[in-house]
Amino acid sequence: MIAEHVFNTRWWDDAVGVVTNPEFFTLAPADRSELLKPYAWVELSLGLSESLPHARAIFETGFIQVDTQVMFRINIRKIPDSKSLAGLQAQFADEDPFSMESGMVADFTSERFLQIPGATQERVNQRFALWSMDLITASPDYCVQVLHDDQVQGWFLSQPDKGVNLALAMLSSKATVSGMYVYRKALRAYAERGHTLGWASFSISNTPVHNIYSNLGVHFVAPRGNWLWIASD
Repeated sequence: MIAEHVFNTRWWDDAVGVVTNPEFFTLAPADRSELLKPYAWVELSLGLSESLPHARAIFETGFIQVDTQVMFRINIRKIPDSKSLAGLQAQFADEDPFSMESGMVADFTSERFLQIPGATQERVNQRFALWSMDLITASPDYCVQVLHDDQVQGWFLSQPDKGVNLALAMLSSKATVSGMYVYRKALRAYAERGHTLGWASFSISNTPVHNIYSNLGVHFVAPRGNWLWIASD
């Protein structure tokens, strides 16, 4: 009912867990505590409607809701072209290999992991750099960077999963063009490779991204909540 989250353990350099079955919250309190013991912290991700029957137990176990993820689908083929995109170039990693370092990416300020004790902005940025390299290595044909005048403006790092899972969209720390243009250019690049359906999520606190996707005509679906349990000292 709780498993090690291998990626977060690698990033945090300590054992991190994830709740894999909400029936965990039907266990006796002592059993829940025993299963949590091995971990520095544990995340729960669950549809908000699914969480309601377990709301009291989630609270009593010590999980605190730290975010809500807005889920959506997007028809990639319907992203319009415009003159504002003419000066941008999209390069896929299978054609023009690229790599990521934490200093290259604009800070993720709307990020739930910042609420973990000891999680600095630098450390959170390192998490995204690690995740970026995993995505690029696994699916270079789904990972694209957008440039203007040969300067990287941002990235869309995705993976095949019931269409295109738009896992990670990021702006460069040195971006000089609007994030809207970066998103549109990258999504059009996926369409040019024959992809039709994209899907992903973003934090409800990330208003700029919310506005971008709203402008792009996405279809929003049921949101998911994120809770964290932090081990006591």
